[in-house]
Amino acid sequence: MKLEYSLHEQDYLTHQLFTASTNKRIQAKRKRGRFIVPAVYIVIGVLFYEPEKIGFTAMIAVLAILWLLFYPLYDSKRYIKHFQNFIRDNHQESMGKQSRIEFQEKSILATSEESESKISHQEIQALFELPHHFLVRLKGAQSFILPKNQVDEAAVRTELETLGQKLNLPLEDHRNWHWK
Repeated sequence: MKLEYSLHEQDYLTHQLFTASTNKRIQAKRKRGRFIVPAVYIVIGVLFYEPEKIGFTAMIAVLAILWLLFYPLYDSKRYIKHFQNFIRDNHQESMGKQSRIEFQEKSILATSEESESKISHQEIQALFELPHHFLVRLKGAQSFILPKNQVDEAAVRTELETLGQKLNLPLEDHRNWHWK
């Protein structure tokens, strides 16, 4: 099967955000960021609690609650901004350029205007289906991003399922995934 497509900033951003959302280290870091500051506020409130200055303790409690409510929004936007800057710095030259990928018997042949790569099927680590993309993750933290709006979605899904069966890797269904 041969595919032709071009990637744009949103395609790279979806890939980066999905990878971050499935990374255990990043998940733990985001969770710590959400709960450490309110815990510090609560400790400060308890340490400086005096019955006649209940307003200070109440203010600290309100700050802790506001942090718990609004930090996830801030954190989400911060990651988006970080990855957008990363993409603009590192993928600017390849955006919008035509790429070709061919699934062969024992390898994947990927070509673009600048390069050509032949990757053994043994280098495939995981296969994902997202709402608007297919991802073929390779060992070494690289991936092929296949935008569904530029390829025959049903044919690619069938090809990846067949490849997955051959390699004993399921096509993981993340069609309900969204960044939060």
